[in-house]
Amino acid sequence: MIEQLKKKELKANVGLLRYGLMRFTLRKNADNAVHNAVILEEVCKLAYDSLNLNSDIDSIDNNLLDNHFLRKHGANYYYGQSNREEK
Repeated sequence: MIEQLKKKELKANVGLLRYGLMRFTLRKNADNAVHNAVILEEVCKLAYDSLNLNSDIDSIDNNLLDNHFLRKHGANYYYGQSNREEK
């Protein structure tokens, strides 16, 4: 996990999932880390349910994923709050 964290911008990544391990969430304090852990659990449940409904589901296209991520977190972001305080 440490090697993965070294490759990531920590402000843009709230946590990691590793096969066979629990989630690992990061934030400026314990309350925010727990909040992000709860959100991560819900996202995992959605993914699990999606796979159960359709096991042939495809992954999201990387261009679409980058577009949605970078519009809020990229260097030239244009979506979201003007105050980019870490949550």
